[in-house]
Amino acid sequence: MKAILILIVLSTALFVVCKPATKPQKKVYVLSIAQNKITKARDTTVFWGKKHYRYVTAPVKLFNPFDDSLVYFSMTCSTFDIFITNNKNVEIELQPCEHNFPTHFNVPSHQSSITNVRFFFPKNTENNLRRFKIGMYLCKYPEMNESEFLEYLVHNSWPKSFLIWSNEVTIKR
Repeated sequence: MKAILILIVLSTALFVVCKPATKPQKKVYVLSIAQNKITKARDTTVFWGKKHYRYVTAPVKLFNPFDDSLVYFSMTCSTFDIFITNNKNVEIELQPCEHNFPTHFNVPSHQSSITNVRFFFPKNTENNLRRFKIGMYLCKYPEMNESEFLEYLVHNSWPKSFLIWSNEVTIKR
């Protein structure tokens, strides 16, 4: 009888102490914005849309958690064409440019790259309308060729599977 009682106590203790192994988490590229690195909002006028805007600059960080380098497409001049926001009141800077063509950017294994992006919002935008995430269409090379990248870009027909999102941030006054 004692042997059965000891066996039950040991089995219960092992069940409580030894939890089943969890599945390893899938590695993903990480896009982030540090809230404390966003510049103070400034007034400006822009060459598109409404004239009275405010803007901030924020470092958008792309982290590569893999053992191989990440090589992705962007443009030489309109670099921000691969970025979007999830808030219609927050726009990404449009840059006039000439000689714009596809190029590759490289993020070494287990390292990050930073792109400083300017975000614009109407001057009278309320606080709750200035919260947003930034998305990036990550078109990896050589999985995609240059002509495919340009096709997506020109027609703004990006597959949703290419889109990665950052954390949410708030633009402060």
